[in-house]
Amino acid sequence: MRFINFEKIQADAKGSIELVAGIYRGEPVYMAKQNSSREWTLYQNDGDVGQLNMPERAATIFQTLDDVLFFYRLKGVTPFCPKPDSPEAPPPQEPAEENFDKRRHFRKPVRCNGLYRNHRTGSSGECLVEDISLGGVKFSTVFFHDLQPEDELHISFILDPPDKNVFEQKAAVRHVHRFSIGVKFLDGI
Repeated sequence: MRFINFEKIQADAKGSIELVAGIYRGEPVYMAKQNSSREWTLYQNDGDVGQLNMPERAATIFQTLDDVLFFYRLKGVTPFCPKPDSPEAPPPQEPAEENFDKRRHFRKPVRCNGLYRNHRTGSSGECLVEDISLGGVKFSTVFFHDLQPEDELHISFILDPPDKNVFEQKAAVRHVHRFSIGVKFLDGI
């Protein structure tokens, strides 16, 4: 099947789409597929370069296609979907970007349950740590929160479950985008 940029699909055809691939620098990195209950199951590609291979476990579930597209925008990937009535073809290649990651530290994807406490307001909540580096973490909250850039907080999570070692750190909020939060460690690790 041939893929086309989602933005080029006519509005009346978008309602019938059941598969949306997330492409980053010409490679498929995510795939969201609508299931029988009309929810969207997101998979992170575990295949070879240039192929879309669905892993056995889903990464997450989204309620709507708009939620999937929002997630893709957060991750900086371009949504593509199958072109109607097209022959078999490889996934699309998007133009090479001049934007290179300017981070100081390598970010390691993780999936760890954690807790945070906002020092400014005293509020706290559960979170899912999505990636970690020497400089900070990115986490998402399930519920609404009161975190704002520059808020100081305390975050804790178990990084390596077999050892059950709790990782605790003071951090400052750098980025807030809906439920996704980026923080910088204040004391280093």
